[in-house]
Amino acid sequence: YVEGQSFNPSGMKVVMNCSDRDNEFEVTDYTYDDTTLTTDTTAVKVYATLKNNQECYTSVPISVTKKAVKKIEMTKSPDKSDYVEGETLNLDGAEFKVTYNDDTTEVINNKYLNINYLAGSALTTDDTKVTVTYGDGSVDVPVTVVSKQINSLAVINQPNKISYYVGESVNLTG
Repeated sequence: YVEGQSFNPSGMKVVMNCSDRDNEFEVTDYTYDDTTLTTDTTAVKVYATLKNNQECYTSVPISVTKKAVKKIEMTKSPDKSDYVEGETLNLDGAEFKVTYNDDTTEVINNKYLNINYLAGSALTTDDTKVTVTYGDGSVDVPVTVVSKQINSLAVINQPNKISYYVGESVNLTG
């Protein structure tokens, strides 16, 4: 069992032995502790009521493991995956599904994820992926980061002096 589950008696056969040990019969009208299992649960009590209304029980040993992440997958890519160096990561629009060791799944919010990227840090051209983890599961989110390109270069203010004689030093004041 995994913590959070309930005891499932399917396939269980309950047999009662009488004090004379020669009389054994199957009990089909039994009840059991129907509580949510925790990692501290080591047994479940099974109860039967005898014909004289005396109640008896036995314990069924079980083991319960901690609920853990089996895997995490990105089910929807972020709105943005292409960046220019210096921009910061933005996972808006991304959706992640977590599968646990009891095979239950849930979609988790980005705020619960651990991202191997310091929030507010600038992406570089060396970044090709960002690893997202939750519990023991992780998934890589691919990113493309391109170098900043100079689109144009323009002189906005002309220097005061723009004519020179050969050998004269250039003065860019102005």
